[in-house]
Amino acid sequence: MSDKRSKADEKKAGKRNSERILDFVAKIACLVIAFFIWFYAMSTDVVSLEREFTVPVTFENETELFENTGWSVLSGKDNSIVVTLKGKRNIINQVTESDIYAFADVSKIDKAGIQVIDIKISAPTECEVVNTSSSSVSPYIDKRVTRNIPVKVIYTYEITSGYQLDEPVTNISEVAVTGPESELQKISAAQADLALGRITETVNTRSALILVDEGGNPITSKYVSMATKNVNITVKLYALKDVPLTVGYKHGYFNENNARVTVTPNVITLRGEPSVLENMDKLEVAVLDEKKFVKNSTQTVLINIPDGVTAMTGETTATVNVEHLNTDVKHITVSHITLLNSGGLECELQTESLNIILRGPHTLLSRVKEENITLTADMKNYSSGSGVMVVPVSVKLSSEFEGSVYELETYNVTVNVK
Repeated sequence: MSDKRSKADEKKAGKRNSERILDFVAKIACLVIAFFIWFYAMSTDVVSLEREFTVPVTFENETELFENTGWSVLSGKDNSIVVTLKGKRNIINQVTESDIYAFADVSKIDKAGIQVIDIKISAPTECEVVNTSSSSVSPYIDKRVTRNIPVKVIYTYEITSGYQLDEPVTNISEVAVTGPESELQKISAAQADLALGRITETVNTRSALILVDEGGNPITSKYVSMATKNVNITVKLYALKDVPLTVGYKHGYFNENNARVTVTPNVITLRGEPSVLENMDKLEVAVLDEKKFVKNSTQTVLINIPDGVTAMTGETTATVNVEHLNTDVKHITVSHITLLNSGGLECELQTESLNIILRGPHTLLSRVKEENITLTADMKNYSSGSGVMVVPVSVKLSSEFEGSVYELETYNVTVNVK
């Protein structure tokens, strides 16, 4: 009984093995058949393939557009798209990118600005266009122009009291901007924005320029370009200082006891570099020759402002008033005149006497006599020549009157040179 079972099991096992072998052979056969079918399909011309090609987008009828409107295509000429073609294997494998033409027709454009234009594809007739990465292009179409745009500086700052900031000075007053005419019409200025903080000295800096409209709003456009994108800026810091106006004296005779000298205006507000004004404690408008002020006098003089300094209130002249105090005038005729002939010439003094006018305190002036005055005519500057010459005379008072009493005006004598 057990032998019969064993034989039956062996038959079943053999049958399963046979089935496995047949199954394996069938799979191999299927693979072989599939390979031959694939090989056959690939070796025939009836199989369709799809391929992608990257091609540039060309604009057609630009000449016609320019002739009709004066416009040009200002952007988009570097655009490319991916075109997918489908066709028989042997045909499509021979297609190159140069066989495909992508173009946009601009002849019908009737307004300036960014336009959306359909892209048309021309491909070999045996191929079908099944897809494109883009169906349209958006070029900027307008007249390309160049305008000179004014440079403008906007700045914020803080300064200490007593100082003043000048208007910014730029190395260029305008910048050339190129782009579509419609875009340039929006531009008001090329602006530099400066935040200077607290300023203690003159500022020299460099700043970027941005294009702005009339309201100061930035204008950003990839179609617009500036010839210069930066500007050099100088903002000078000036000190303000009230400086008294004064006069000087040629001989030193005037003082607070014998003369009242006033200058109007007596103070002037000056603006200049801090280093220039730092040590300027007064501004002398005139040097007075006391000997020429026989009477009280008023005269107008120019205010000579130093270089690099300006008067804030615009004064150019000042009035100097001279009033004599506690002094009198006395006339004395002096007949003794000394002639110094240092040049060795043969000379003869022709002037016999001079009427000398003196000014001084009454108490001293009343004591001055002719013998207290020495008149000297020096011929040292006359070393040659002949005839009558006019020679200046110096006036000297005796020591008890020097510094307090002095002569007014100037004096000359005539000398005959033989």
